[in-house]
Amino acid sequence: MDIRPQVLMVLTVGVVLPTLLCAVENGAAPPDLDAMQAQIAARLQQGDAVLAIPDANPAEALPHYLSAYALAEKLTAPDVTSTALNDSYNRLGELWLKLGNSAKALHCFRGALEGREKLRWRFPENTQFRLDLCSSQERLGDLYRKLGNTEKAGEHYRSGLSTFEELVELHPEDVDLRRNLAANYERLGGFYGELGATKNAKEGGIYWDEPEYDSHPEHAQAQGYYWMALAIREQLVKQEPRNLQLKHGVAGTFNLLGDLYGNRWRRQERVSRRKALAIAEELVKADPANPLGWSALMSTYNGMRVFAQPEDFAKPVEKGELDRKALSAAEQLVKLDPANRDGWECISLTSMNLGARLEESDDLVQAREFYLKILVASETLAKLVKESGDDYRLQVGAACERLGRLAEKQGEIPEAILRYEQVLDIWTKRFQEDPYTPWVRSGLEEAQATLYRLRTGRPPK
Repeated sequence: MDIRPQVLMVLTVGVVLPTLLCAVENGAAPPDLDAMQAQIAARLQQGDAVLAIPDANPAEALPHYLSAYALAEKLTAPDVTSTALNDSYNRLGELWLKLGNSAKALHCFRGALEGREKLRWRFPENTQFRLDLCSSQERLGDLYRKLGNTEKAGEHYRSGLSTFEELVELHPEDVDLRRNLAANYERLGGFYGELGATKNAKEGGIYWDEPEYDSHPEHAQAQGYYWMALAIREQLVKQEPRNLQLKHGVAGTFNLLGDLYGNRWRRQERVSRRKALAIAEELVKADPANPLGWSALMSTYNGMRVFAQPEDFAKPVEKGELDRKALSAAEQLVKLDPANRDGWECISLTSMNLGARLEESDDLVQAREFYLKILVASETLAKLVKESGDDYRLQVGAACERLGRLAEKQGEIPEAILRYEQVLDIWTKRFQEDPYTPWVRSGLEEAQATLYRLRTGRPPK
């Protein structure tokens, strides 16, 4: 659908006419609207460019986004809105989140939502405006969920889903819309699954063998949403049986069901994992050079690794075998897609499990190889994910600590000192940023004490 005529109408009704009328009333020459729209777009791009710079201070993008917002607000009538104003609100909301100001982020996201609701009602046939509205609802749902307001989060998720369902009714043959609807069902499934798990944990972590005995309605709601997503994805695969992306989506939904069932509903978990595994193996066989298959295989083995019991397998499974399979799939995935965050996280987690088992059995040489994998994965993640880079730098510190401990056990004291100096450097930087958190201070003091002992051969005073 060509939305350009409707976008032009939005700018005319919401920007051009109010501005021209104001200029006529004041006896001033009408402004160059095209130039002002170009200025808004340029300032938003300048802010985006700042955030794209490695290790840039996000606050440096703020003047650009505020300038774009001020211009867009001047060009917008009180009772209408423009896409420029909504985009400015959205950029500011994301930036305030990076700067740690959730209250201002909420204000901006609400502003974008209000504007997008106006556009949706003014132009009900415009698909893009409805998609933008869904995006705003989902973003507010995510933020409220992060802040612990599950009631508000649920409201926004359900509103976004309702808008998406309307879109699919209008365009039932649009494959992308149907895939996005399935993703929205999965988002709500994850939301209700998390609510049920939280309640279950508060009650002592009681699990039931069958769904009908589960006392938490949230689990049934989650299962229902996942089933609706699965129905859509399986129907899409029937229509396009050679589409690997669509098959990958089916495997993903089966794995989400497996995660939901977990230790709670054992039989259903086994069925879901086996179906996901069959699809993943089919994808890898069909195109070994496509990361989709390895992604599905990694996710399936990772889920089996967490929840599997010995009785789940026809043949005995050696302890750590699923870790190795998940690790192998993850390594293939990052070879094909070096920026794949899930792949690197899986490498870090499974390597830690395998390394710890080997260290316990005194196989220090092999344990070191896995701890080095953790170090590489954590360093890569710290570079890939700027907004949570601190968390991954602490993972780097944890890997260095494990390598230092192994070196000390092997009598390689200079190597141990080098590794703990890296640990100390990471904790020192974190303490400078956050000196009042007890566990940060504890990490720093422990690193200092270990280094003192290694350098002097005496326990710290």
